[in-house]
Amino acid sequence: MCPNFTAAKNAGIKKVHSPMVLVLDGDDKLEPEYIEKVSQLLRHNPSMVAASSWMHTFGALDSIVCPAGGNINPFLSRNCCPATHILRRDVFEQCGGYDESMRSGFEDWDCQSTVDSISYSPCFLKYKSMNKRLELMRFMIKKHVSSYQDHIVDALLGIEAISNARLHHWENEVMHAILNHQEISQLSKGFLESPSYGDGGMASAVRIVSIEKRNE
Repeated sequence: MCPNFTAAKNAGIKKVHSPMVLVLDGDDKLEPEYIEKVSQLLRHNPSMVAASSWMHTFGALDSIVCPAGGNINPFLSRNCCPATHILRRDVFEQCGGYDESMRSGFEDWDCQSTVDSISYSPCFLKYKSMNKRLELMRFMIKKHVSSYQDHIVDALLGIEAISNARLHHWENEVMHAILNHQEISQLSKGFLESPSYGDGGMASAVRIVSIEKRNE
């Protein structure tokens, strides 16, 4: 049977008597100043219930990831606070802790979707993959359906903004390759042969092909 790490988190936090709790995922590492800087955010902002940082990934990917933090609205589109964070223990108790039925991940997002969170400066390192995103998203939406209903416009526009940004980055990469007479991937070629419709894909394909023809 898969070990229930979510239950282990709950059990550990319940034994803590301090007003703040550091939740540290097993695949994360803290920079020396992380605890001081992040806990300072909570001490100086009584309305803030949880705080964390940007992330410097290690392992297969070496990059800086910048979760946005914020109130409930951005959390409906994506997780905006890392799994490793510092939170107020009384808030943890109020929201009932982590959902122990969530053994595949996203339990931190689920918990944070009931409270406000914020991200700070790059203070710790992380590398983790997620291969059950759609399944977990279905669970999250059903569980927090009232929040999604109350903020449906923000949730949908947030997802659309993420999709547009990724499409824009991909389009720029393909255009860069074409302008520099570099080979593009088979997946990109397939997309240009049969672009998606209704999500900006066709317009993106038209712009790319126009650049390609001008560059011939």
